[in-house]
Parts: sequence; structure tokens; C-alpha cells
Amino acid sequence: MVQGNQQGRVWLRQVIPWRPVPCNCDGRMYRKLKMFYQTLAVVLASAAASANAHEMLPTYPRLKPSYVDDIMQTQMRMFNKRQDVEWYEIGVFDAKWKPVPFVTGYRILKVEYLSHVRFDVYIREDDAKRAHYICSQSKLRRDKSEGTVIASRICSKFRPPLL
Repeated sequence: MVQGNQQGRVWLRQVIPWRPVPCNCDGRMYRKLKMFYQTLAVVLASAAASANAHEMLPTYPRLKPSYVDDIMQTQMRMFNKRQDVEWYEIGVFDAKWKPVPFVTGYRILKVEYLSHVRFDVYIREDDAKRAHYICSQSKLRRDKSEGTVIASRICSKFRPPLL
């Protein structure tokens, strides 16, 4: 049905659907959507509950000159929140995640559950310019097959060195 004003030339058209709008009356889509959100909530809750890892501080360490010429150093602290892991490996990497030579007291540290360990990291000045990350990775024992078998890796990004 078209109505209009011939003098002002304004035309209005009545909007009527020409076919019936489909209706999902049995609720299948609603049940699927509800099931999806319930599953998503369970997955997110279980992931948040099991996210135990270790901490390494400071988050952004700064390399500073050590008492030895041409050597830079930083002091790090690690805290173990995982009951199933006691050993952690330390590594230093460049921007492309290639290893950078460094020295520390021990490359693999034993950190008891809920305890802190401090360690020093020494890097040559030439290598300090390439070093971007210092990481610690949990080392799992093969004889402990019960519980989680997930290795965690925590990295800190170096601030520009004080050269």
C-alpha cells in the first residue's frame, strides 16, 4: 500500500513483512548457548585454580657494572609456589630467543616449596648489549609421574644497561 502527497512529493511506504519471520520455538539454540557458557565457565575456573607457578623478581632487572672489569651483573630473586617442582634452570636470551653466554653460581637451582632463593647473574659487557630476557624454567623429575607434568617458564625483560 503506497500513500503519498502529490503536491509535496513525499512518499511513505507501509512496512509489512512479506513472509513469516522464522521462530526457534523449541529452544534448541538457547540450550546450546547455555551449555556453551557453562562449559566456558568451568574451563576458565579450572584454569584459574590450577595456575601455580614460580615468581622471579625483579620483573625488569637492570644490568650494572660489577667489581670485575667488562662484566655486568644483576641480582635476581626466585620464589617457588609449586609443590611438585624443586629445580629450576636459569637462562639468558637475546631478542630472537637465542642463548646469550652468562655465569651464575648454579645454572640449575634448587628452590624448596614456598621459599626464596637469591642469585647473581654475570654477563660480559659485549653480551649485555644483546641480552633481552632472563628466564627460569621448572625442571620436572621423571620418577614423579603423578600430578601435573607441566613445566613453567617465567621471563623478565632487561632494562637497558647502564653503560
